[in-house]
Amino acid sequence: MYATSTKLIYDGLDESFDSESESEFDDDNIDPDFVIEKQTLEADDLDGNSGLLPTTEFNESTTVIPSGNLELGVYCKQEDATKAELMWTMKSVLCNMSGSSCDGLAELFKTMFPKAVPDKCSLSRTKMSYLITDTLGPHFRQIILDEIQNYSTYYTLMYDETTNSESKKELQVAVPYWCNTKKEIVVSHLETFFIASATAVKIEEYLMWALDNADLPKEKLLTLGSDRPNVNTKVFRFVNEGIKSSRGHGLIDIGSCNIHIVHNAFLKGLDNYGLDVSEFVILVYYFFKS
Repeated sequence: MYATSTKLIYDGLDESFDSESESEFDDDNIDPDFVIEKQTLEADDLDGNSGLLPTTEFNESTTVIPSGNLELGVYCKQEDATKAELMWTMKSVLCNMSGSSCDGLAELFKTMFPKAVPDKCSLSRTKMSYLITDTLGPHFRQIILDEIQNYSTYYTLMYDETTNSESKKELQVAVPYWCNTKKEIVVSHLETFFIASATAVKIEEYLMWALDNADLPKEKLLTLGSDRPNVNTKVFRFVNEGIKSSRGHGLIDIGSCNIHIVHNAFLKGLDNYGLDVSEFVILVYYFFKS
């Protein structure tokens, strides 16, 4: 005796199965990308000790509530392909491999390792770029933001304005913070802006936009790290005024970039000693080494 209409209620699952829809589960109608484990239960074969169905007469209104664990396993072959593609993309990023290096890579692996690579696995330079920007990037970005927000850790902002290979100005913003998981200071990329001009007012607006977009608490911002001390002194003043008005006290002022001061001093030394200063530096090195 089969239950002609059985309503399953388990963990919020509420679906009706009847004998007329049985044809939907024929092997010819199953998507080849999915493998579903099927099992037919006969009501006459179940007794009260089974722990699954009570020994009652089944009719169209019978409701079955399993007392044990009900597991319906759905497996998609596309998941294996996506996993393989993401793993290779992360490997490419960590090893600084070019996007063109993965062109035809899936076909090569399928030839080298028959039946070991998922059939639907495919890689190209365009696909890898989308996996980085649309999948991996947002995932790891959220991990960083959750770490800062959940642990209420202090952080700083580092920024640098530069001109890229396409002659476009871009503003890179990074966030150094104390990582409770690694027990060390971690510097992570936060935002990239393509800007028309790099005035102090515009940079201050983009920095505040980066904070608001990431939903970082401004009361935990310590200071700014920057390049070009002459211009960025004004940026620091603007940001400091905005932070002070919102939380009552300003940023920690650690001065301008010391590397620029050393670099400028070195340039002045070159003007005085000339290009032969390299020989002088070598002599000084071996003098102290001996």
